Amino acid sequence: ERMYFPFGDSYMYSVMVYSNQTDGETFTFKYYDSAVGEIVEYAETIDFITDMIVGDGFNTFRLSREVYIPTEFSLERAYPNPFNPVTTIQYGLPVDAAVYIIIYDLQGRKTAELVNELKTAGYYTLKWDASDHASGIYFVKLMTSEFTKTQKLMLVK
Repeated sequence: ERMYFPFGDSYMYSVMVYSNQTDGETFTFKYYDSAVGEIVEYAETIDFITDMIVGDGFNTFRLSREVYIPTEFSLERAYPNPFNPVTTIQYGLPVDAAVYIIIYDLQGRKTAELVNELKTAGYYTLKWDASDHASGIYFVKLMTSEFTKTQKLMLVK
């Protein structure tokens, strides 16, 4: 729940987290910036411990406004995969780069262009809706001037 505090011109969020693990998971923080259509990740994390309480109204856990920038290029595993008909693709850029992301089929034909623009360093998430495509194997390829990676996707209708 989001609450505005005018004396500090800030917002406070109350978050309750449940886990099927007793200990050992790491809690990370992200938000969706609707102005630019991107997910912003914070560098702060909390190690999850059973029945933990972090902060209260007077002693809060604060997130910096600094955005976590990856140290290397990455194309994460799409999820879900196999999928029907939408899958999520995440990638990271350690520097500003011209990014080209395409989907192509087993015959090497381009079936979709997801990104073709200059992006600033950071993490990005996008979705591919394959509703208009036939079941089968596809490949997602991320290319920059310094990095290229391809990943197999399976569309099952």
